[in-house]
Amino acid sequence: MRKTFLFLICSSFLFVSGCGDRMDLENAAFVLVLGLDLDEEGRLLVHTSNPVFSQEAEKRQDLKKTAASSLHNSRVQLNAQSKGFPAVGKLQVILISKKLAEQIDPFLLLEYLYRVAKNPTNARVVIVDGSIDGLFNAQEQMKDKPRIGVHLKDIVDTGFEGNETVDVRLQKYHYQVFEKGITPSSTELSYNNDEIKITGTSLFNSEGLYTSSLDLEETPLLLILIKEIETKSPQFTFPFSSNGSDGEGGEGHNFQSLTFAIQKMKKKVRVSVQNGQFVFKESIKVDIDLTEIPTDVDFEKEKKEIKKAIEEHLKQKFSNLIKKFQENEIDPVGYGLYARSFQYKEWKNVQDDWPKAFSEAKIDFNIDVTIRNQGVMK
Repeated sequence: MRKTFLFLICSSFLFVSGCGDRMDLENAAFVLVLGLDLDEEGRLLVHTSNPVFSQEAEKRQDLKKTAASSLHNSRVQLNAQSKGFPAVGKLQVILISKKLAEQIDPFLLLEYLYRVAKNPTNARVVIVDGSIDGLFNAQEQMKDKPRIGVHLKDIVDTGFEGNETVDVRLQKYHYQVFEKGITPSSTELSYNNDEIKITGTSLFNSEGLYTSSLDLEETPLLLILIKEIETKSPQFTFPFSSNGSDGEGGEGHNFQSLTFAIQKMKKKVRVSVQNGQFVFKESIKVDIDLTEIPTDVDFEKEKKEIKKAIEEHLKQKFSNLIKKFQENEIDPVGYGLYARSFQYKEWKNVQDDWPKAFSEAKIDFNIDVTIRNQGVMK
């Protein structure tokens, strides 16, 4: 009797359909790109891009925009324009115009995405140097490029792999906003009629507003400090003469470039407080490969001078970077995390205004370079 009953139960599953809530691709509108901008009157503009799967459609993507008071409010208006059922579960990239980021904390607009469980938290957060409308129009003219959602995703991911920008997704952006010991950062890109390209990293202050940017030469330095160097080794170039000094050149010297690639690094941070001032001592050890040496330099004879010149070059670059952070009262590295870990008593007194305390801190760098090789051929 029991076997018969189990057989009937199992047999009943054969007649149960698993597609009761199915959605055909032709009837779906998967939002791959979400853009936020301000119009000339200061109103919020919400842009979306979703691929078109219909074989009869001439365009590969459907671009929409609407003015709205909030991101949630924009859904009603965008739904009315959509040819399918909008779904943001496949969201790849969130574009925020620099104009908006300078005036409004982007997190206040994105907060809705964190409230709905179906929304992804791995979408890339990107600042656009220009209007979102202009970016969409420029990409439409690039007939040899894929859909904008795929194109932007590939550009951002490749930029991070090449140490050209940071990798900040929605989840990490949320952490940076609420963590008192760090200020937010994100990818930055620009565009023209021919290309869309990474330009570096955008930096935000403690109020969430865009403050400054790092270019393609400064961003690798930030990635070293936050220990997020990817597989592609960052390279640095500076003028170097046969007498071992660096600079713009002078009489009697033939200045050429010396280029090196960082292959491996270790860093250690010591924190102390002296007369109410935080003092950070950064010890950074790097293994490098020389990829370009001036033709008039004898490596074996000038190895010590080359090592010293590289250490001084990196120290100066790091010091200039920290100066830029302190002038803008921002801490994208997260020195506040070190202060909280090693000087908690002092940290408690300044945690609510850490960027101000960091702007008055002292940061010293000790760089130790090991030259692994000078290339395949001498």
